[in-house]
Amino acid sequence: MCTITSMGESKDLEQNPAQREPSSKLPASLRKAPRCQAKTRQGLSCLSPAANGKRVCRMHGGSKKSGAPRGERHPKFKHGRWSVEARAERAAAHALLRSLKDLV
Repeated sequence: MCTITSMGESKDLEQNPAQREPSSKLPASLRKAPRCQAKTRQGLSCLSPAANGKRVCRMHGGSKKSGAPRGERHPKFKHGRWSVEARAERAAAHALLRSLKDLV
């Protein structure tokens, strides 16, 4: 990145650390690690290494147990009508009704 000073000289400025490629001083295992897929406010990719088994880094929600608890432990839980288990039960009941309807 280059900037022109008041005297007309060009002066090299250091790149923003968030926009740099991973440093060559890092061990090869860290340099080759998959990178976070989250976008920064500037629209650039986050260059932090992604958490194990995740597509984003720990700062963007890739850490273990990140996010709100599921089910009744969630602070906004109202009922379980649309929970995964309830939807699976309704789907099984509908499939059973369809098969009984075909028999008749």
